[in-house]
Amino acid sequence: MAGIEVSGNDGRTLVDLLLRIGRDADLALAHRIERAYSREVRNMALSAEEGDHLLGVLDDPPDGLVELRGKLARDHSARQG
Repeated sequence: MAGIEVSGNDGRTLVDLLLRIGRDADLALAHRIERAYSREVRNMALSAEEGDHLLGVLDDPPDGLVELRGKLARDHSARQG
């Protein structure tokens, strides 16, 4: 995801975080991630909006999602210029 390998368990954690928030955009992204894992997709691109969305969800990420959060934060900073 965003060029970072995210294990199935960490992906499930990410989906759960999105589902807990429950906004439409979070639900749509959660379902997209679930579909990718069920299809064993190895690379899942994220739009800038999705990346920023995940960055907000991962303000205090579990260990397995720290690297993803770092990548999303760097991408966000680069877009802000």
